[in-house]
Amino acid sequence: MTDPYNTSFVDEFYANLKVALETASLRAHALELLAQTIGSLLNKGEVNTALAIENKIFLRYLKENETEQAYDDVYSAIDRGYGRFALKSETETSCLGVESILLVIHAGTFLAHVSLLFDLMLDRFRTGECQRRVYLAALDGYNRDFAFPWEKIGVEVLDVDTTLPIYQRLKKLSTDIGKISITQIVWMCAPLYLPLFSRLHRNIYWWSVKMHPTMPHVKKRIGHSTFGKDGFDFMGYQWEPFTPPEKFFNKGRPAKDRSNHEITLGSFCREELINNLEFWTLVSEALKLDQKISFHYAGRSEIHKDWLKKIPLDESRIKFLGWMSEPHKEIGHLHALLDPAPFGHGVMAVEAVFAKVPIIFSWAEEAKNTPFRRLIESMGAGSDSPLGRNLLGHRDIDSFRSQLKKVVASEKAVESAVTAAEQIVESRKPESWNKFCGILSTAN
Repeated sequence: MTDPYNTSFVDEFYANLKVALETASLRAHALELLAQTIGSLLNKGEVNTALAIENKIFLRYLKENETEQAYDDVYSAIDRGYGRFALKSETETSCLGVESILLVIHAGTFLAHVSLLFDLMLDRFRTGECQRRVYLAALDGYNRDFAFPWEKIGVEVLDVDTTLPIYQRLKKLSTDIGKISITQIVWMCAPLYLPLFSRLHRNIYWWSVKMHPTMPHVKKRIGHSTFGKDGFDFMGYQWEPFTPPEKFFNKGRPAKDRSNHEITLGSFCREELINNLEFWTLVSEALKLDQKISFHYAGRSEIHKDWLKKIPLDESRIKFLGWMSEPHKEIGHLHALLDPAPFGHGVMAVEAVFAKVPIIFSWAEEAKNTPFRRLIESMGAGSDSPLGRNLLGHRDIDSFRSQLKKVVASEKAVESAVTAAEQIVESRKPESWNKFCGILSTAN
């Protein structure tokens, strides 16, 4: 079909905006320009172009600048832009009678946050709870291999016509919501398109396991309890804590044999999260420390060749693994997982621990919100605690080298680090589908 938005305008606008966002003296102006441009496009009826700009910023700029502040700056501006257009807010759906819940995701694939949602639905299925009807909508579409497991556990997957432009897709979903009398909408994880959709529907509960930008029109915000077991505040908004039930592939499985001569460090997160000087400086130091050390990393694109031109790296000991559909099965071959600051591994950090792989991570302030650091601090442990001293945390290059030497030469230190990490990940207390429904049912 014909491109539903002005591609050349979107590309040119994004290129100029990105430069301005990355220039400190121009950043505030760039954010205001973003708000004004989205407002102007909506006033002209060019909603798909506005959504395409949001999409490009999300997939490009925010993927490369994945911090709470960057997300909040951008989404506060986007929300202001949508506020300049008088979108009709639908009357809040009555919750009388049988509740029906719509789960909204973007991609119909079992990536980390979708797997979390599936495990929660699996808990619902196992408990036999059928008072609430549950539907799932994947905005970017799905195939039968994706839909079948959901249907087997009692979740009805709605058809989404991906040939429609995204705004028409969202409007059609709104129509379907009315037809099947949805009482609660759970928007899962990514805030992409949520500023617009939350102006169309009031009964949206945003469950984000990652970032927490301003989103003033959702009814309730649900986040991971590692940020605060009794609830927590981000950007002036209150978040409800919830620890979902999760299934980990490596839990209870024997450790893989790592007695070979080579010492393999690795990173199994998106390549954007390790594409920075600080991370590759650590890799360089590791390779210089011992000739037995190699570094493997996964991702959609190879990035280490660019760093060869900037810092000393032995390319013969760096291996790009490509995109891995089942990284949890491969992570057990590592001798240590190198956790990047300030982002960190999520599910893969826990999979590494269950595979008896120690995690080398940062105690620096900038790394305080990595998933592994949040797990540590949710136990009240710090770098000087008995538990913290057994972990392989570092604050600078010298302490990084010291921890790496333990991986190379001390089985006892590695065992202590793994044992301490197991205590940390096992401290998580998964909560049930009924608890989640309680959050949905409780008024603000």
